[in-house]
Amino acid sequence: MSVFMTVVSVCVGYLVFIVFLWLFPVIAKLENPLRVQIKNAAAMAVAHFFPYTLFVSVIVLAAGYMAYTSIITDVLLLLMGFIMYNDIARLITG
Repeated sequence: MSVFMTVVSVCVGYLVFIVFLWLFPVIAKLENPLRVQIKNAAAMAVAHFFPYTLFVSVIVLAAGYMAYTSIITDVLLLLMGFIMYNDIARLITG
């Protein structure tokens, strides 16, 4: 695979990732058809990229990387149940 296709794949994957970061709170808060909720999540992900989307995506990716590389982190994340992510997201959104 060429370098160009790798870069394009990573960029598209990150866009899908940040839309899904916003999609689950949108589904919990709003009652719309799924297509409208996906559009709203995509708009929020782009509109609030700095600092909210970037900050939360870095936290989630860092937690995933640490869980991938360390068994101790796996146990801690399992016991904590991603409480830190929930608390930080609540602090960010008010």
